[in-house]
Amino acid sequence: MITPATPQFGLGQHATTYNWPKIDHLHDTHAEEMSQKMEKIWDEVRASIEFHKGKVEAPKKDFKVGDKVWLVTTYIQTKRPTKKLDNKKAGPFTIVEKISSHAYRLELPATMRIHNVFHINLLSAFKEDTDFHRRQVKPAPIITDEGEEEYEVDKIVAWREDKDGLRHQIRWKGYDELEDTMERAEKIAELPEVMQVFKKEFPEGPLPAILKRKKKKKKKGTGRLAYTSMSHSNKYAPLQVP
Repeated sequence: MITPATPQFGLGQHATTYNWPKIDHLHDTHAEEMSQKMEKIWDEVRASIEFHKGKVEAPKKDFKVGDKVWLVTTYIQTKRPTKKLDNKKAGPFTIVEKISSHAYRLELPATMRIHNVFHINLLSAFKEDTDFHRRQVKPAPIITDEGEEEYEVDKIVAWREDKDGLRHQIRWKGYDELEDTMERAEKIAELPEVMQVFKKEFPEGPLPAILKRKKKKKKKGTGRLAYTSMSHSNKYAPLQVP
């Protein structure tokens, strides 16, 4: 049997529904504020997730806008062929915004195609009095009898193959990763010690054609390459490596 009475009728009252106010439109200013708040919240979430991948206990530290910091790269994916040879930290980078007490936005170079907000535990203080001088005092070039400047190759850290052939990303001795350059593989093949280390560290790494010719006479190299200057005009582009 159907009855018009509500369950509350036996208690001497009828149930009523709440009259929710009608919202015809949202104010643009409120929507913009909410959007900005949500963006900051997501920045914090991303930074927190990135940090907690390492499950490291949070140290007590604080930074402000304008400070220079090191960025720990242990939990950041890079395009290096192997994590073993990757740098443990990068930078220094300048803090451009404090998102919260534990998330900061850094000014990163265009070559680092990653989100620029990081958890505070992925940052460490950059000390001008020690770190700055240690990194900035770079070895002077070797002057040859012909008056050319030569810089010593430290190692091959990555490579790239395209229509122009094989190129190696070179780390120069006494210089950091920001000074890496892309060099033709045939030129680096003239440095036997460098190539020997490369083949040991990257057994499956590609070799220039000159090394594949068995009848080609080996040329003894000095481990140095001639340059008129360490120009950044040949600054390496993002690599496509396995």
